[in-house]
Amino acid sequence: MATSLHQLETFGKLFPGKSCGVRINPGVASGGFAKIATGGATSSFGIWHEKISEVKKIEETYDVKITKLHFHIGSENTPESWVDSAELGFDILRQIETIETFDMGGGHKMAIMPNEKSADLQAIGKAVAEKFQHFYEETGRKIHLEMEPGKYLVINSCSMLVEIQDIVDTGNAGYTFLKVNSGMNDMPRVAMYGVQEPLHIINDSQEYADYIVVGHCCESSDIITPKLYDAETIESRKLRKASIGDMLVIDGVGAYNA
Repeated sequence: MATSLHQLETFGKLFPGKSCGVRINPGVASGGFAKIATGGATSSFGIWHEKISEVKKIEETYDVKITKLHFHIGSENTPESWVDSAELGFDILRQIETIETFDMGGGHKMAIMPNEKSADLQAIGKAVAEKFQHFYEETGRKIHLEMEPGKYLVINSCSMLVEIQDIVDTGNAGYTFLKVNSGMNDMPRVAMYGVQEPLHIINDSQEYADYIVVGHCCESSDIITPKLYDAETIESRKLRKASIGDMLVIDGVGAYNA
């Protein structure tokens, strides 16, 4: 899969007459926040969509057969956004007639927090299938669809069990911190994206308190309870009243984590 003109030309020089795929940046991005947008002018991923003529020139120069188109513009959650992405892809398929497979990438949302909503894969699949059928009726070309559900399949497959090793506070006007024996070294997803994970303290307490949960790395960004989509800002979570030695369950760690 060539993701730049340089890569495509290098492939052509090394393997003239062979087949390969290309990743194209369609010029648009999608996602709930900037860090998960993998398309558009601020993204380095893929060959810029206005350079298709250069792609075709390399294809002709080295007799390379481009058989696969890859997109991934970010986290898309609605049938409408997937249809829009498909339409952008079909514009490229019309220009490169040797393409047989269209990989539309990933970005299917799977809810792990109460305020989140999972993607409706049935609705997305139906809407996208209709567009592929229309393209077939228009061109006579049957394009093979690939998607990369990734996180959707695995994020809720794992939980992490950590121990509360210390409890500290920063005074009446400050915060109470639960310090646990894991952190950003095992769970980079929180530090990278500022996302929130389900947290549960295992004890019999009927009392609740507001806590900031932090990891064991000597690093100010090792925060397990950030403000949503703002990894640098802490936000208290109401949890069972904890004691040193209690165990804390962190759910939804089946993706992006070790």
